[in-house]
This record gives sequence, structure tokens and C-alpha cells, in this order.
Amino acid sequence: RLQETPYGDADYMEVLREEFDEETKCIFHEEDDEALYVRIGGRRDNYEDENNLCKIEFGNLEVQRNEVVQAFEPSIKAIVESIKKHVDGQKNTHVFLVGGFAASPWVLSETNRRLKNMGVTNAVKRADTNTAGDDKRLRASDCWRAKAVAHGGVGFYLDRYVAERTTRFTYGLALCIAYDPSNPEHVKRFHNLETDPVSGEVGIPGGFCPLVRKGEQVKVDSVYRMDVQSDAYRAPEFYSWDQSLVRYSGSQDDITFVDMDPSEFELIGWFECEMPAAAMTRRRGKHGLYWSADWDVIITLGTVEIKCQVEWNENGVRKKTPAHSIWEDYY
Repeated sequence: RLQETPYGDADYMEVLREEFDEETKCIFHEEDDEALYVRIGGRRDNYEDENNLCKIEFGNLEVQRNEVVQAFEPSIKAIVESIKKHVDGQKNTHVFLVGGFAASPWVLSETNRRLKNMGVTNAVKRADTNTAGDDKRLRASDCWRAKAVAHGGVGFYLDRYVAERTTRFTYGLALCIAYDPSNPEHVKRFHNLETDPVSGEVGIPGGFCPLVRKGEQVKVDSVYRMDVQSDAYRAPEFYSWDQSLVRYSGSQDDITFVDMDPSEFELIGWFECEMPAAAMTRRRGKHGLYWSADWDVIITLGTVEIKCQVEWNENGVRKKTPAHSIWEDYY
């Protein structure tokens, strides 16, 4: 309809789409007039083609009611069929429409009408019924929040009763790994060897140490830990660093270096850590005495997040950082 008119370009189409999605759809009622108006321009925009197919007055495009109904029809049909399939033979069933499309009062009433004609007596309600009050001009952004509440409430309730989950990815730490000349993967990276100038220890940067692997059966609140050692110092001193957690999404089962599949690694979270000089331990290395800190990186698998923290020993007392939550759909 708008092709070959001044309003047929991409910018006008985007305005029309947003306006319909956020306004017209949300106030479309069964009692509406035969014509609806969707904003496409400003108040100075007026246009009418010679066939009277495209009519714009004060920036509003005239749309016939039956055109909106036809546009909604495939979705209404799918909604009704899906609800009927799930509630047939069920008692005390509650049905809610969520998301932006559920904002239309006509969608809700038409869904109930068709289900009633099929003999389904379960009343379909909108997830935001108790929050919207009498305000029928519910915007799509409000529907998004209603959807989040509905999904979150149901998901949290069900998650608590799932005994075990299967991890979708591998999670671990990217570290400098101590060199092992008997390991072929280490020998391949001989040219990358780094020697600590204080301790004399030899390591390979870019290593990957998994905490929990893809495909493992895990439970909510499962705890995984790994011990880590700091760089070497000639005397005990305050130590600070950024502790990070890495996700590996690839298919290799026993991956030990990031460069084995670099595109599949992603840093998903990090947090700042501080450790006093009292936490450092004296050691003897190839170059004599030195000081370094040891700590455990701990991850706890929650229902909708991974909690990370660091724990260490300080003068015989175990101390830890506050838990840092990383929102991650790990299962």
C-alpha cells in the first residue's frame, strides 16, 4: 500500500512498525471502529492516493479493522490450538498470556471466545492482569516485564524440584600452567615458555583449567573449587588481582589451552580481589627463598546464576571474598 508513495522508505516503515507494536496493538478492542489510525509521521503529513488505498491524515495512517484481524489470525489460531492441547482433560488449570502480543485486549477476548466454542472452560488471563488495573493502554515494555515475572516465577518454582541438571558448557580458569616436559601439548608450546625471575619456575601462559565440564550431572548449590598460586615475590606484600571465569562452548572434551579452540572461549565474568601480605607463604625455589599467595577459586551453581568467590588462609584462619553472581544459563 505504501509502495511508490513518499512514505514507503525504511524509516517510515520502522516508525509504523514501532507505533503499531507499542500502541495500536495494545488498544485494539473487539468494539473498535471499522478504521484504526497508526502514526507514521508528523502532524503536517497528509496524503491520499488516487485509488483511496493509502490515506494519511495529520501523520496517521488509516488501517481497516479487518486488516488487523487478518494479520492477527495466524497467531490466534496457533495460541488457541496450543492451549486446547495442553488443558484438555486437566483440572484446576490456569492459563496466562504473556509477552507483547498478549497486550491486545482483542487477542485475549478472541482467544477466550474460540476456546469456549470448543468446550474449553478454563479462563485465559493476561499475566499482568493484577498490575494493569483499568489502564487498557498497556505498552509493550510493560508486557515484557509481565513476561519476565511469569517466566521467572514459574521457572524458579520448578527449578527447585529438579534433582540434577546437565551442564551445557565447560567453565574454568585461564591460567599460566606449570611446564611438564612429558606432556605433548606442553612441548608444542615450548616457544611460549616463561620463567618467573624470582622463583625460577617455568610456565606456559594461555592454559585452561576446567572447574566443571560440559555434560556433567550437577545439582543446585553444587560447589567446585580449584587452588591457584600467585606470582613470586622477594618479600610478603599486599596482593590484588582480577579473578575471572571463562566459558568454553566448543566440542573438545579434554581442552587444556585456549589456543586449541580460541573462538569458543568467552570471559563471562570477573571480580576484584585483595589479599594482605599476611596471607603469603614462604617457599624455596630454584633461585632461593620467595613469597607467594595461595587461594581457592570457588564456584557454586545456583538456579539461574553461577556464584564465584575466592578463599584463602590468613594466619591460620580461613577467609573469603563476598560471593559474586554471574547470571548464566549453564544447564
